[in-house]
Amino acid sequence: MAGCVDDFTCQKANGPLETQDRSASNFSRISHLIDGQVFIRQGASYQVQVTARESIINAISTQVVNGELRIGLDECIRGDSDIEIQITLPQLNGIELAGSGQVFGESSFTANAMDLRLSGSGSIHLDVNVQNLETNVSGSGRIFLEGNTLTQEVRVSGSGEVEAFDLQSQQAEAIVSGSGNIGVRVGQSLQALISGSGNILYKGTPSVQATISGSGRVLNAN
Repeated sequence: MAGCVDDFTCQKANGPLETQDRSASNFSRISHLIDGQVFIRQGASYQVQVTARESIINAISTQVVNGELRIGLDECIRGDSDIEIQITLPQLNGIELAGSGQVFGESSFTANAMDLRLSGSGSIHLDVNVQNLETNVSGSGRIFLEGNTLTQEVRVSGSGEVEAFDLQSQQAEAIVSGSGNIGVRVGQSLQALISGSGNILYKGTPSVQATISGSGRVLNAN
């Protein structure tokens, strides 16, 4: 169910699954604002394909605004919508996920800079090869990362989690406020800031500078 006032005012998801190819181009960012799964890959051209129940597929909007593909709903829906969106794009610089949706990377993504923002209970799974990476989780969501980055800044507020032991970085700044956890792999230097009961775990042999207020800890996970 997404954005419903009550069951009587929302479109019920029913009928067979239907697939539509959508016209969209000139975007390097994705904003996923509904319940459903998004699969993305880096490729030479832009492709957006939407699969959902027949009764609600036309309510799913895919619009490009200022270089960002925004996935949303034109009306509220209820029931098992089975929404799946396949996206191919030449360059990925950012993802915003709000709610309980999921984003899966089906290829490795190369970029100079990338930022990932998750609010709610959803999840992002991504393989990246970037110079600079910013990751922000607010709520109970989880981000899983692998690949390589030179520098990363990771923030978790609430009970969420960033699991980046498979993402090799040289320098990292990790900030936890609340009960969430961060796991990073760092080669050179780690700056850790904790306020609350959350933990920052690290692998590798970096120099560690920690500032802690609360019961949280910085833990060597090697």
